[in-house]
Amino acid sequence: MLAMNSLPKFSIIIPVYNCERTIRQCLNALSSLDYPSYEIIIVDDGSTDSTAKICRSYQKVTLISISNGGPSRARNIGVKNATGEILAFTDGDCIVQKNWLQELEKGFLSKEIAGVGGNQVSPDDESSFGQYIQATFSILGFATSYMKSPSHTMPTSHNPSCNSAYKKDTFLDVGGFDVSLWPGEDVDLDCRITRHKHSLIRCPKAVVQHYRPQSLAALGKMMQRYGGSAYKLFRRYGFFRPLQYLPFVTATALLGILTGLIFYPSITMLSFLSLPLLFFLFLLKEGFSKTSAILFLLSLHIIIHWHLGFVKAVGSAGSNE
Repeated sequence: MLAMNSLPKFSIIIPVYNCERTIRQCLNALSSLDYPSYEIIIVDDGSTDSTAKICRSYQKVTLISISNGGPSRARNIGVKNATGEILAFTDGDCIVQKNWLQELEKGFLSKEIAGVGGNQVSPDDESSFGQYIQATFSILGFATSYMKSPSHTMPTSHNPSCNSAYKKDTFLDVGGFDVSLWPGEDVDLDCRITRHKHSLIRCPKAVVQHYRPQSLAALGKMMQRYGGSAYKLFRRYGFFRPLQYLPFVTATALLGILTGLIFYPSITMLSFLSLPLLFFLFLLKEGFSKTSAILFLLSLHIIIHWHLGFVKAVGSAGSNE
């Protein structure tokens, strides 16, 4: 623990931009946390809707209004105004559970642990589409630690910024969030922390409910941003996590299929057609159902747009060199 005789103070920092649809749920939960010492710092990143007005109506909230510059910059500005020993991060489309800070605090078991995160679930009033996306992300969690939901406290290489906490001293020592990155800024931060010989862990009882995109178009744009950031992180760190291998595995597989179609067309077609079938069977947790079909199609949508974002970033980097 950080302190032997008293619980440390948390500074909860939330960057927001046009979050009027979900910010009340977020702030209601934050204002009702079962923890003795914490502050809530909202950094409004140039919202053009009623987000700032809603935030001002909460007495426990310190609101900082800035011009739009992205979540990384907004979080760093929030940190500059933080007075707590531990920095906790979540987003304006998240609802934290009442014991969220208690569970995060329990994770700081030793001086080597610099950061703690938790699990993500769907809000009770999430749309059916959002729940399908949450389920798909959980299934695709084999490719990244972003959506792993462990049943017990365990080491991790990454905690997403919608549900994470860091010792303030360590956060500042490694330079905070890189303002040139979004998304991927939290992956970059965790990579720098672990390369400074600090540890990160995931605590399953530190839970946030996370609203998801509400349309295929919004989901596709989000996944393209993730794919683009994956390329930037690859250029910076190389193959430092399984996700970085995915584009190269995909390119090799496509090249093999193309070569096979030229020299062994019949065999290759049979093999190629079996891959979607195997992936579809992987998704059949509840037997053949509408849900399984939807999860399968959403998985393809996510994977395709992620790769598209990666390829676009490669092209953009090439044109700038």
